[in-house]
Amino acid sequence: MKKKKHLKGFTLIELLVVVAIIGVLAAVGVTAFSGFTENAKKKAMQSIHAALVKKMSAEIKKCELGESTFMNGTTRSGGSYSRPCTTSKSTMAAYTRDGAINTSKDKNPFLTSQYAVYSGSSWYKGRSYIWASGNNTYIRSCWNDGCGTNDRQQDMIAME
Repeated sequence: MKKKKHLKGFTLIELLVVVAIIGVLAAVGVTAFSGFTENAKKKAMQSIHAALVKKMSAEIKKCELGESTFMNGTTRSGGSYSRPCTTSKSTMAAYTRDGAINTSKDKNPFLTSQYAVYSGSSWYKGRSYIWASGNNTYIRSCWNDGCGTNDRQQDMIAME
């Protein structure tokens, strides 16, 4: 009588069960991951907005403290950027707007081929718009389709 060899390995059923489990886990993971990335993009846009407000306020404070120039930095194309401090509040508002737009290199988190900071006063997902009106500079950002009340933020920086 011949002895049976004990072959080691997995049966077809065991392999199919493992493949099915991996497929279910992958489907759940992809769904959860897309939710995580969308939330991260929204948070990135909120962070860009907050950083713009802080930077512009800090730059204006330089003039109040006696500096001769403000909005010093490098432009998107690599050139130097600087504006003189002035006593005209409307000119300061315009310089602040221009400086923030020209020196911001932040990318739109939803469409990284575009910048996130522009001149104007629109609501557009993934963008911050800056404009000057009178003695004030305004920043308006949106981080969701439709830019509803909970999906946007607007701040004003007054020249004092």
